[in-house]
Amino acid sequence: MFQRLTFNPNYSKDEIISNKEILVHTILNKNPINIKLLESINHWIPKKEEFYEPIRKIVVDNRSSSLLVTIAKYKKESDVELIKSFGIDALPAIEEFPNEQFREILEKNIKFDDFQYMFALAKSCTPETVKTVEKTIQLKIENLKNDDCGNICLSTIYNQIEMNKCELFYPALEKLWLTNKIISYNILDNYKKRHSKIETKKFLFDGLMLKGKAEIIHKNIYDDSDFEENMESGLTWNKEAKLIHILKELKKLSYEEYLKALENNIIEIEDLDLPNFVEELNDSKSLLIVKNSFIEKLKINKSAYGLISIMEAIKLLKDKETFNKGFEVLKTRKEEFKKFPIWEKELKDFLKENNLILE
Repeated sequence: MFQRLTFNPNYSKDEIISNKEILVHTILNKNPINIKLLESINHWIPKKEEFYEPIRKIVVDNRSSSLLVTIAKYKKESDVELIKSFGIDALPAIEEFPNEQFREILEKNIKFDDFQYMFALAKSCTPETVKTVEKTIQLKIENLKNDDCGNICLSTIYNQIEMNKCELFYPALEKLWLTNKIISYNILDNYKKRHSKIETKKFLFDGLMLKGKAEIIHKNIYDDSDFEENMESGLTWNKEAKLIHILKELKKLSYEEYLKALENNIIEIEDLDLPNFVEELNDSKSLLIVKNSFIEKLKINKSAYGLISIMEAIKLLKDKETFNKGFEVLKTRKEEFKKFPIWEKELKDFLKENNLILE
Protein backbone atom coordinates (compact mmCIF):
# COMPACT_ATOMS: atom_id res chain seq x y z
CA MET A 1 0.00 0.00 0.00
CA PHE A 2 2.81 2.40 0.91
CA GLN A 3 4.55 1.80 -2.43
CA ARG A 4 1.33 2.17 -4.41
CA LEU A 5 0.50 5.46 -2.75
CA THR A 6 3.97 6.99 -2.82
CA PHE A 7 5.56 5.71 -6.06
CA ASN A 8 2.55 6.21 -8.30
CA PRO A 9 2.97 8.54 -11.30
CA ASN A 10 -0.76 9.27 -11.19
CA TYR A 11 -0.26 11.31 -8.02
CA SER A 12 1.19 14.81 -7.90
CA LYS A 13 4.21 15.59 -5.73
CA ASP A 14 2.00 17.20 -3.08
CA GLU A 15 -0.36 14.22 -3.08
CA ILE A 16 2.55 11.81 -2.60
CA ILE A 17 3.87 13.85 0.35
CA SER A 18 0.38 13.89 1.85
CA ASN A 19 -0.01 10.13 1.37
CA LYS A 20 3.29 9.47 3.12
CA GLU A 21 2.33 11.63 6.08
CA ILE A 22 -1.09 10.01 6.43
CA LEU A 23 0.35 6.48 6.29
CA VAL A 24 3.16 7.15 8.79
CA HIS A 25 0.68 8.89 11.10
CA THR A 26 -1.60 5.83 10.87
CA ILE A 27 1.26 3.42 11.66
CA LEU A 28 2.39 5.46 14.66
CA ASN A 29 -1.13 5.58 16.08
CA LYS A 30 -1.64 1.81 16.01
CA ASN A 31 -1.22 -0.18 19.18
CA PRO A 32 1.09 -2.02 19.02
CA ILE A 33 3.14 -0.11 16.45
CA ASN A 34 4.36 -2.21 13.54
CA ILE A 35 8.06 -1.45 14.02
CA LYS A 36 9.23 -3.71 11.18
CA LEU A 37 6.97 -1.84 8.79
CA LEU A 38 8.39 1.51 9.95
CA GLU A 39 11.94 0.20 9.55
CA SER A 40 11.23 -0.97 6.00
CA ILE A 41 10.13 2.54 4.96
CA ASN A 42 12.61 4.47 7.11
CA HIS A 43 14.18 6.36 4.16
CA TRP A 44 10.80 7.67 3.01
CA ILE A 45 9.37 8.81 6.34
CA PRO A 46 8.68 12.56 6.02
CA LYS A 47 10.70 14.81 8.30
CA LYS A 48 7.82 16.18 10.36
CA GLU A 49 8.23 17.32 13.93
CA GLU A 50 5.18 15.37 15.04
CA PHE A 51 6.91 12.10 14.03
CA TYR A 52 10.16 12.85 15.85
CA GLU A 53 9.30 11.98 19.45
CA PRO A 54 7.40 8.73 18.82
CA ILE A 55 10.09 7.44 16.44
CA ARG A 56 12.86 8.47 18.81
CA LYS A 57 11.15 6.50 21.59
CA ILE A 58 11.07 3.42 19.34
CA VAL A 59 14.79 3.86 18.62
CA VAL A 60 15.61 4.07 22.33
CA ASP A 61 13.30 1.24 23.43
CA ASN A 62 14.10 -1.15 20.57
CA ARG A 63 17.66 -0.14 19.63
CA SER A 64 16.57 0.22 16.02
CA SER A 65 19.55 1.28 13.91
CA SER A 66 17.25 1.53 10.86
CA LEU A 67 15.05 4.15 12.50
CA LEU A 68 18.13 5.86 13.93
CA VAL A 69 18.67 7.07 10.35
CA THR A 70 15.24 8.72 10.45
CA ILE A 71 16.09 10.49 13.71
CA ALA A 72 19.46 11.60 12.32
CA LYS A 73 17.68 13.52 9.54
CA TYR A 74 16.50 16.02 12.15
CA LYS A 75 20.17 16.84 12.91
CA LYS A 76 19.58 17.62 16.58
CA GLU A 77 22.62 18.01 18.82
CA SER A 78 20.63 16.33 21.58
CA ASP A 79 20.74 13.09 19.56
CA VAL A 80 24.53 12.93 19.21
CA GLU A 81 25.03 10.73 22.27
CA LEU A 82 22.19 8.44 21.23
CA ILE A 83 23.75 7.99 17.78
CA LYS A 84 27.21 7.42 19.30
CA SER A 85 25.79 4.69 21.54
CA PHE A 86 25.12 2.56 18.43
CA GLY A 87 28.84 2.50 17.54
CA ILE A 88 29.58 1.02 14.12
CA ASP A 89 25.86 0.37 13.54
CA ALA A 90 25.37 4.14 13.43
CA LEU A 91 27.18 4.58 10.09
CA PRO A 92 24.00 5.23 8.03
CA ALA A 93 22.92 7.77 10.65
CA ILE A 94 26.35 9.43 10.65
CA GLU A 95 26.13 9.77 6.87
CA GLU A 96 22.79 11.50 7.35
CA PHE A 97 24.02 13.73 10.20
CA PRO A 98 27.77 14.44 9.81
CA ASN A 99 29.18 15.72 13.07
CA GLU A 100 32.71 16.11 14.41
CA GLN A 101 31.67 14.18 17.53
CA PHE A 102 31.37 10.97 15.49
CA ARG A 103 35.04 11.13 14.48
CA GLU A 104 36.06 8.51 17.04
CA ILE A 105 33.68 5.93 15.54
CA LEU A 106 35.15 6.56 12.08
CA GLU A 107 38.74 6.46 13.34
CA LYS A 108 38.38 3.23 15.30
CA ASN A 109 36.34 1.31 12.73
CA ILE A 110 38.02 1.89 9.37
CA LYS A 111 36.33 -0.34 6.77
CA PHE A 112 37.67 0.76 3.39
CA ASP A 113 35.72 -1.94 1.51
CA ASP A 114 32.42 -1.07 3.18
CA PHE A 115 30.33 1.35 1.13
CA GLN A 116 28.35 2.51 4.17
CA TYR A 117 31.55 3.38 6.03
CA MET A 118 33.00 5.23 3.07
CA PHE A 119 29.79 7.21 2.51
CA ALA A 120 29.77 8.27 6.16
CA LEU A 121 33.47 9.19 6.04
CA ALA A 122 33.07 11.20 2.82
CA LYS A 123 30.26 13.24 4.39
CA SER A 124 32.42 14.09 7.43
CA CYS A 125 34.22 17.00 5.82
CA THR A 126 36.28 18.35 8.73
CA PRO A 127 40.01 19.01 9.19
CA GLU A 128 40.03 16.32 11.88
CA THR A 129 38.78 13.69 9.42
CA VAL A 130 41.57 14.27 6.88
CA LYS A 131 43.99 11.94 8.69
CA THR A 132 41.34 9.21 8.78
CA VAL A 133 40.83 9.60 5.02
CA GLU A 134 44.61 9.35 4.46
CA LYS A 135 44.83 6.25 6.65
CA THR A 136 41.86 4.67 4.85
CA ILE A 137 43.53 5.22 1.47
CA GLN A 138 46.81 3.76 2.70
CA LEU A 139 45.08 0.66 4.09
CA LYS A 140 43.32 0.20 0.75
CA ILE A 141 46.64 0.46 -1.11
CA GLU A 142 48.21 -2.09 1.23
CA ASN A 143 45.25 -4.38 0.65
CA LEU A 144 45.70 -4.13 -3.13
CA LYS A 145 49.33 -5.26 -3.06
CA ASN A 146 48.19 -8.86 -3.41
CA ASP A 147 45.57 -8.02 -6.03
CA ASP A 148 46.29 -7.61 -9.72
CA CYS A 149 43.48 -5.12 -10.37
CA GLY A 150 45.69 -2.22 -9.20
CA ASN A 151 44.41 1.33 -9.53
CA ILE A 152 41.22 0.19 -11.26
CA CYS A 153 40.12 -1.16 -7.87
CA LEU A 154 41.49 1.96 -6.22
CA SER A 155 39.09 4.05 -8.32
CA THR A 156 36.13 2.90 -6.20
CA ILE A 157 37.44 4.42 -2.98
CA TYR A 158 38.72 7.42 -4.98
CA ASN A 159 35.19 8.15 -6.21
CA GLN A 160 33.73 7.68 -2.73
CA ILE A 161 36.13 10.14 -1.13
CA GLU A 162 35.62 12.69 -3.88
CA MET A 163 31.85 12.38 -4.34
CA ASN A 164 30.81 15.12 -1.90
CA LYS A 165 33.41 17.58 -3.24
CA CYS A 166 35.08 18.07 0.16
CA GLU A 167 38.17 20.07 -0.82
CA LEU A 168 39.87 19.17 2.46
CA PHE A 169 40.30 15.66 1.03
CA TYR A 170 41.67 16.79 -2.34
CA PRO A 171 45.39 16.79 -1.39
CA ALA A 172 45.10 13.11 -0.41
CA LEU A 173 43.57 12.35 -3.81
CA GLU A 174 46.17 14.46 -5.62
CA LYS A 175 48.88 12.40 -3.97
CA LEU A 176 47.40 9.25 -5.53
CA TRP A 177 48.28 10.59 -8.98
CA LEU A 178 51.93 10.72 -7.94
CA THR A 179 51.95 7.31 -6.27
CA ASN A 180 49.35 5.22 -8.10
CA LYS A 181 48.72 7.03 -11.40
CA ILE A 182 45.04 7.69 -10.75
CA ILE A 183 43.29 11.06 -11.09
CA SER A 184 39.93 12.63 -11.91
CA TYR A 185 39.26 15.61 -14.14
CA ASN A 186 37.79 17.41 -11.13
CA ILE A 187 40.89 16.94 -8.96
CA LEU A 188 43.16 18.04 -11.81
CA ASP A 189 41.06 21.15 -12.49
CA ASN A 190 41.16 22.04 -8.80
CA TYR A 191 44.94 21.50 -8.69
CA LYS A 192 45.42 23.83 -11.67
CA LYS A 193 43.48 26.58 -9.92
CA ARG A 194 45.70 26.41 -6.83
CA HIS A 195 49.10 25.93 -8.46
CA SER A 196 51.32 27.67 -10.97
CA LYS A 197 51.79 26.37 -14.50
CA ILE A 198 55.28 25.16 -13.58
CA GLU A 199 53.91 23.21 -10.61
CA THR A 200 51.07 21.79 -12.71
CA LYS A 201 53.50 20.73 -15.43
CA LYS A 202 55.63 18.82 -12.91
CA PHE A 203 52.54 17.30 -11.31
CA LEU A 204 51.21 16.00 -14.64
CA PHE A 205 54.61 14.80 -15.85
CA ASP A 206 55.55 12.95 -12.66
CA GLY A 207 52.28 11.00 -12.69
CA LEU A 208 52.42 10.17 -16.38
CA MET A 209 55.98 8.87 -16.03
CA LEU A 210 55.02 6.25 -13.46
CA LYS A 211 55.02 2.59 -14.43
CA GLY A 212 51.65 0.99 -15.05
CA LYS A 213 48.41 1.98 -16.72
CA ALA A 214 46.83 5.31 -15.87
CA GLU A 215 43.33 5.31 -14.37
CA ILE A 216 41.54 8.51 -15.34
CA ILE A 217 38.10 9.39 -13.97
CA HIS A 218 36.26 11.90 -16.14
CA LYS A 219 33.13 12.02 -13.94
CA ASN A 220 32.45 10.72 -10.44
CA ILE A 221 30.44 7.49 -10.58
CA TYR A 222 28.14 8.78 -7.83
CA ASP A 223 27.27 11.92 -9.77
CA ASP A 224 24.17 11.09 -11.79
CA SER A 225 23.70 14.58 -13.26
CA ASP A 226 23.81 14.57 -17.07
CA PHE A 227 23.86 10.77 -16.92
CA GLU A 228 22.62 10.19 -20.48
CA GLU A 229 24.93 12.85 -21.92
CA ASN A 230 27.96 11.28 -20.26
CA MET A 231 27.03 7.77 -21.36
CA GLU A 232 26.56 8.96 -24.94
CA SER A 233 29.90 10.76 -24.93
CA GLY A 234 31.65 7.41 -24.60
CA LEU A 235 34.14 8.76 -22.07
CA THR A 236 32.78 6.45 -19.39
CA TRP A 237 34.34 3.50 -21.22
CA ASN A 238 36.99 5.14 -23.42
CA LYS A 239 40.22 4.78 -21.44
CA GLU A 240 42.35 6.06 -24.31
CA ALA A 241 40.38 9.32 -24.71
CA LYS A 242 40.73 10.05 -20.99
CA LEU A 243 44.48 9.42 -21.06
CA ILE A 244 44.75 11.65 -24.14
CA HIS A 245 42.97 14.43 -22.22
CA ILE A 246 45.70 14.32 -19.53
CA LEU A 247 48.50 14.11 -22.10
CA LYS A 248 47.15 17.15 -23.94
CA GLU A 249 47.02 19.09 -20.66
CA LEU A 250 50.75 18.46 -20.35
CA LYS A 251 51.34 19.29 -24.03
CA LYS A 252 49.95 22.81 -23.43
CA LEU A 253 52.64 23.34 -20.78
CA SER A 254 55.67 21.54 -22.26
CA TYR A 255 55.97 19.81 -25.61
CA GLU A 256 59.28 18.22 -24.62
CA GLU A 257 57.84 16.59 -21.52
CA TYR A 258 54.68 15.64 -23.41
CA LEU A 259 56.86 13.61 -25.79
CA LYS A 260 58.56 11.82 -22.89
CA ALA A 261 55.20 11.06 -21.27
CA LEU A 262 53.77 9.92 -24.61
CA GLU A 263 56.70 7.55 -25.09
CA ASN A 264 56.29 6.10 -21.61
CA ASN A 265 52.55 5.57 -21.90
CA ILE A 266 52.70 3.89 -25.30
CA ILE A 267 54.64 1.16 -23.50
CA GLU A 268 51.98 0.96 -20.75
CA ILE A 269 48.77 1.03 -22.82
CA GLU A 270 46.90 -2.26 -23.32
CA ASP A 271 47.88 -3.87 -26.64
CA LEU A 272 44.31 -4.06 -27.94
CA ASP A 273 43.72 -0.39 -27.08
CA LEU A 274 46.81 0.95 -28.86
CA PRO A 275 45.32 1.37 -32.38
CA ASN A 276 42.40 3.33 -30.97
CA PHE A 277 44.82 5.47 -28.93
CA VAL A 278 46.86 6.34 -32.05
CA GLU A 279 43.72 7.27 -33.97
CA GLU A 280 42.19 9.38 -31.20
CA LEU A 281 45.42 11.17 -30.31
CA ASN A 282 45.55 12.38 -33.92
CA ASP A 283 49.13 13.60 -33.55
CA SER A 284 51.20 11.83 -36.22
CA LYS A 285 54.06 14.31 -35.91
CA SER A 286 54.65 13.53 -32.23
CA LEU A 287 54.04 9.80 -32.60
CA LEU A 288 56.71 9.60 -35.30
CA ILE A 289 59.18 11.32 -32.98
CA VAL A 290 58.61 8.61 -30.35
CA LYS A 291 58.11 5.77 -32.86
CA ASN A 292 60.83 3.64 -31.27
CA SER A 293 58.57 3.15 -28.24
CA PHE A 294 56.31 0.99 -30.45
CA ILE A 295 59.29 -1.22 -31.34
CA GLU A 296 60.26 -1.46 -27.68
CA LYS A 297 56.69 -2.43 -26.80
CA LEU A 298 56.88 -5.26 -29.36
CA LYS A 299 60.15 -6.52 -27.89
CA ILE A 300 59.04 -6.63 -24.26
CA ASN A 301 55.43 -7.67 -24.80
CA LYS A 302 54.46 -10.72 -22.75
CA SER A 303 51.82 -11.98 -25.17
CA ALA A 304 52.59 -12.71 -28.81
CA TYR A 305 48.89 -12.27 -29.56
CA GLY A 306 49.18 -8.60 -28.61
CA LEU A 307 51.86 -8.05 -31.24
CA ILE A 308 49.21 -7.95 -33.96
CA SER A 309 47.44 -5.00 -32.30
CA ILE A 310 50.73 -3.18 -31.84
CA MET A 311 51.55 -3.72 -35.51
CA GLU A 312 48.11 -2.37 -36.45
CA ALA A 313 48.91 0.75 -34.43
CA ILE A 314 52.30 1.09 -36.14
CA LYS A 315 50.59 0.75 -39.50
CA LEU A 316 48.54 3.86 -38.65
CA LEU A 317 51.79 5.85 -38.40
CA LYS A 318 52.28 5.33 -42.15
CA ASP A 319 56.01 4.99 -41.65
CA LYS A 320 57.40 2.10 -43.70
CA GLU A 321 60.73 1.93 -41.87
CA THR A 322 59.05 1.54 -38.46
CA PHE A 323 56.59 -1.01 -39.84
CA ASN A 324 59.42 -3.08 -41.26
CA LYS A 325 61.35 -2.91 -37.98
CA GLY A 326 58.24 -4.05 -36.17
CA PHE A 327 57.73 -6.94 -38.54
CA GLU A 328 61.31 -8.09 -37.94
CA VAL A 329 60.56 -8.28 -34.21
CA LEU A 330 57.30 -10.13 -34.87
CA LYS A 331 59.15 -12.74 -36.97
CA THR A 332 61.43 -13.60 -34.04
CA ARG A 333 58.34 -14.67 -32.07
CA LYS A 334 56.45 -16.50 -34.80
CA GLU A 335 56.64 -19.86 -32.98
CA GLU A 336 54.63 -18.43 -30.06
CA PHE A 337 51.59 -18.01 -32.32
CA LYS A 338 51.29 -21.78 -32.60
CA LYS A 339 50.18 -22.04 -28.96
CA PHE A 340 46.53 -21.39 -29.81
CA PRO A 341 44.56 -21.77 -33.09
CA ILE A 342 43.05 -18.29 -32.77
CA TRP A 343 46.53 -16.74 -32.43
CA GLU A 344 47.70 -18.60 -35.51
CA LYS A 345 44.65 -17.48 -37.49
CA GLU A 346 45.14 -13.83 -36.47
CA LEU A 347 48.73 -13.98 -37.66
CA LYS A 348 47.76 -15.53 -40.99
CA ASP A 349 45.05 -12.89 -41.53
CA PHE A 350 47.51 -10.10 -40.72
CA LEU A 351 50.12 -11.47 -43.11
CA LYS A 352 47.57 -11.88 -45.90
CA GLU A 353 46.10 -8.39 -45.39
CA ASN A 354 49.56 -6.77 -45.57
CA ASN A 355 51.10 -9.01 -48.24
CA LEU A 356 53.77 -10.25 -45.86
CA ILE A 357 55.65 -13.54 -45.77
CA LEU A 358 57.27 -15.14 -42.73
CA GLU A 359 60.67 -16.57 -43.56
